[in-house]
Amino acid sequence: MKRKRDKDRSDDKIKKKIRKLMKKVKKLSKQQGLTSESDSEVSWPEEMENDSLIEREKPEESESPQSELQILGNLNSQASTSESGNQPDKVPEVQDLDAEALAVLGEINIEQEKGPPLHPEIANRWTPILSKGLKKEDKRELMQKYMPFENVPRLIAPTLNPECISAISASMLKRDTIIKEKQKQIAAVLTAIGSGLESILKNGDKIEIIRNINDASKLLCDYFQSETNNRKILITNAVNHNLKETLKGDSDMFLFGTNLAERIKNAKIIQRSGKDLKEKQERLKGPTKTLNWRGPPQLSTRLGGKRVTKPKNKQQQQQRNHCLLDDIRGSYTTVKFDEGMSYGSLNSIRSALSLLIGSHIGINDQIKRLFKGFYRLRPNNPKYQFTWNVSEVFNYLELHQMDTKDVKFQTKKTAMLFALATGQRAQTLASVEIDKIKIENDKICITISKLLKTSGPYRQQPLLVLPFF
Repeated sequence: MKRKRDKDRSDDKIKKKIRKLMKKVKKLSKQQGLTSESDSEVSWPEEMENDSLIEREKPEESESPQSELQILGNLNSQASTSESGNQPDKVPEVQDLDAEALAVLGEINIEQEKGPPLHPEIANRWTPILSKGLKKEDKRELMQKYMPFENVPRLIAPTLNPECISAISASMLKRDTIIKEKQKQIAAVLTAIGSGLESILKNGDKIEIIRNINDASKLLCDYFQSETNNRKILITNAVNHNLKETLKGDSDMFLFGTNLAERIKNAKIIQRSGKDLKEKQERLKGPTKTLNWRGPPQLSTRLGGKRVTKPKNKQQQQQRNHCLLDDIRGSYTTVKFDEGMSYGSLNSIRSALSLLIGSHIGINDQIKRLFKGFYRLRPNNPKYQFTWNVSEVFNYLELHQMDTKDVKFQTKKTAMLFALATGQRAQTLASVEIDKIKIENDKICITISKLLKTSGPYRQQPLLVLPFF
């Protein structure tokens, strides 16, 4: 009896599930646009209509899930067949539009990266200029050949106002000069095109027209190539300086070439190989605090003729007090080294100690070793024996025109020319007195009466001579 009750309960559960599934199928059919008639035409399985059949044919517990899936499949198949029978598939015919309607709609914009091919003879002559630009001689010749028209003054590139020259920086002035040269090149292109158009209007020679248009195309190709180089410079300044050589190369569809990624990989491999080949230098440990630190400066303070009994500044007073309190040579300079003094300042202290204690300090072995250590740990700035190019300063000064109203700029320019002409130190130039300037027929003589750093007993004062040219 107990087994029979369990079967009855399982049958009731299956019936409830079937009713729920029937409700879901009806909802799906309504959502798909089925009418009430199509719903009524759906033939439900006999198991749904007659509960007595279900009672008669009671499935086993193991077969209940399978029968449920079979019933759901039958319902879906019947619903789909009824839907397909009521609504047959109909493909609507597409009507072609006439030409007027298509014209109103407009054309389909399809971006084309390339246009039609150019004549091979013209393309072969443009390609080298687009890659490397025009030669300087050829470009100069074309620029001189096509000067702006007389009746079109706007084609002449305007000149920067003199008032603005002294108010802007050198980099800004250089940029303005570059833009002005570009304007001149565009003016030459327009002049060449204008000459060709004028020949066409006058029914001129065909060869002359071709020559004018060809010259204009050459200048435009050179302008295109120069702008490509400017883009390269702009990008190169913002990348890693170790890879600047890798970016050098011809441009194609990409600014730095299509194989840039491969070149960067090869450059990195070469750099790693170079580091592996380079011998690693062992870093020597710095000396400990054994008074063997850093080296000597070149300049020393001149105290000749001054009384040492009354120090004039705080530094001399510290040196004197230290010499009176401490007899250990070099300890004072070591303390000053720890405070961050440079080699020149330490050497000046050594000269002051030599003046106060005695000249034997300068030849003392411990002091020599001490200052040698100072020099190794904190060396002087390097000095080079060569003359820098003075023409760069002259070229910069030529960019600025003299303005009588700008006294400050006139003073700076005169001082710069005076320094270049005489080659004297800034202290010497600052010691020039107006009453000491003598203007003669062929030269200007200036005597310096003030004491300078280089002045001394039995030494002649500098005499500045500026000859007329």
